[in-house]
Amino acid sequence: MSRDMDPSRRQDFMAKFGLAWAIVATLLSLVSLGVALSSLRQARGRDHRLAGWSRWEKSTGGNGHWYKAVLLPAGVTWTQTEVLARQDGGYLATILSEAENRFVFSLIDAPEFFTADHGSGPALGGFQQDGAPEPDGGWCWLSGAQWNYSNWMRTEPNNGSSRFGTEDRLQYYSGLGRTPAATWNDINRGDKSSPIFSYVAERD
Repeated sequence: MSRDMDPSRRQDFMAKFGLAWAIVATLLSLVSLGVALSSLRQARGRDHRLAGWSRWEKSTGGNGHWYKAVLLPAGVTWTQTEVLARQDGGYLATILSEAENRFVFSLIDAPEFFTADHGSGPALGGFQQDGAPEPDGGWCWLSGAQWNYSNWMRTEPNNGSSRFGTEDRLQYYSGLGRTPAATWNDINRGDKSSPIFSYVAERD
């Protein structure tokens, strides 16, 4: 800017320059904010995947929920798996259709998810209301979803004998050691003599 410029013109120039700089700074801030939000969304997705969560994508007919298959270092009761799933930010998985059962089973379709003695598999979020007719009355989901689908193993549920009472909780079960199966079994909620070594969690 020329030193000989008229003071009024110089003041007008500085005002216009200041306005232009303010506009550029605002645009740069908006761009930076957009980049930050995009990075945050991507990071959240990566966090789920890095933590072992898998999404049932809507583009493939899914519900958009995240699922996580968890192997435990020691046997626990069904009730303890419910607590662990909630501590991980989810709940024991709800299964409302054959397609969802196939997807969830694909996460645990490996021998290590089923015990060596009789193929006891991961815990799921199904439970039988106290006092419901045995063996198949009053089943519900922890998520509150309606019970409109089941995939019981042949002869199950049978409310089999347990030192701790009736069998009123849900798990995958094959009946054969280290053999994966997408079929279900009723199990007692707190029977430590029939421990569970895995579970499937879900989050919206």
